[in-house]
This record gives sequence, C-alpha cells and structure tokens, in this order.
Amino acid sequence: MQIGADSSKAVVISAHFDSYMSKGILDNASGVAVLLELSKRLAEQFPSGAYPVDIVFASFNAEECGLEGSKPFYQDISTRYKELYNINMDVVGALDKPLASRNMDTNSEALYQDFQPLLDAHDIPYDTDAIYAADIYGNPYGQSDHVVFQDNGHAAIILGESKLQGYTNTPNDSDMGAMDFPELARLTDAVEQFIISSNGKMY
Repeated sequence: MQIGADSSKAVVISAHFDSYMSKGILDNASGVAVLLELSKRLAEQFPSGAYPVDIVFASFNAEECGLEGSKPFYQDISTRYKELYNINMDVVGALDKPLASRNMDTNSEALYQDFQPLLDAHDIPYDTDAIYAADIYGNPYGQSDHVVFQDNGHAAIILGESKLQGYTNTPNDSDMGAMDFPELARLTDAVEQFIISSNGKMY
C-alpha cells in the first residue's frame, strides 16, 4: 500500500491469484503480473504522502470459489475508507483478444469513460459491446472480484477479456504461447498513466 495525502480515500488495484484445473497463465497470472509491476512502479513514483489518496494493492485468493477472498477484504477495507473505487485485472493480454469493455454498472460509468482514452493511447484493443466473462454467444457465465465493490455501491472497472470459455478454467490454460506480452506491457503502462493522470479523483 502507498500512503497518500488523504487516507480517508483510496483506489484499490486488484487481481486474483488462484486458478482452477491449470497453471492459470491467463487466469490469472496475467493480472497478477500487471499488479506486481504496478506496485513497483507506483511505489517509485509516489513516496509516502505524495499521491493525493491511498493506493491499495490487493491480490485475492478464492476468486474461483465465488469471490470468497474479496468479500471479507471488502468488509474490512470499507470500514477504513470513506471513499474508494476499484481497478480489477482478470485475464489480460490474451493473444488476439480484446478487453471486454461493456459496463453494466451505473456507478462505474464515469470510470469506464475516463479509462478508455488511456486504452486508445496505448493501443489496447477493447470491445464496448462485449461483456466480461461471456461465452462465445455473449452470455455471461462468470464474475470477478470487481463485482464485490459494485454490489456495495462503489465504482469498479474490470480489465479482462471475454469469449475464452473452453480455455480458461481448463487444462488448456497452461500455455505461455497464448500470451501477448507486448500488449501486457502496454496495459501496465495504461493503468500506470491512468493513476497518474486521474490524480486521486474519486468515482
């Protein structure tokens, strides 16, 4: 965690580290890799008290068991902050797959709108018609930890890809060849630049 000037507010950057039936290369070592790199960069960028609000880095267990890691985390952190929002990364950098960027939560609309120019600037493909964790027909079949924040009235954005049913949560998700590493690096840059440019704005 990076302590900010106002510790009544926080941005929570998250990714789950558990996997199911595989090594979890995409789901979700990819998100954890971005999270770890961001924690390093932002710690170097913002010494204690330098950023306007706290930056909390959270790596959740038991996402695959019904968000059982992020639920108690939220119950704790919601007592510590008057205002907070979440950036969650789950299945990113898949080769030839865009981010699923259709927002389904009214409270998160401004966050999605402010994030998209950073995705454009860093050449991150995204599909505003695609729902996260949808099957090839566009029907949602799963959730990720951002939902815990949204369900409790907080803005949250999911950075994650869709139409990977039959790949994630199967033994197939053990192949490093499915990763687009340059895109993963660009996404890390985009999230870093969002944190810098938003300058502690709350959503």
